[in-house]
Amino acid sequence: MKKAVLFCLSVGFLAATGTATAEPVKRALPACVSEDYLGAITDGDSLTKLMRAGKCTVLKVGSSVVVIDRGFMVSTILYLSLIH
Repeated sequence: MKKAVLFCLSVGFLAATGTATAEPVKRALPACVSEDYLGAITDGDSLTKLMRAGKCTVLKVGSSVVVIDRGFMVSTILYLSLIH
């Protein structure tokens, strides 16, 4: 079953502008369901707690995301994950 999740992403890998297309992640980055959760990441422990709660994940290199809104430090993406 596919589950679409809208994430805010700490950016440094997607700088081009244009239409929304699937793009590969170029380096492992944290992604969260809101900017508030992204801002709450202060260390590895806080990221682990947010990941266990289902609020954040770490995108793997090569994962495909659709960029909805590009920002300087934070972008909004659509990330399709396969949930089994």
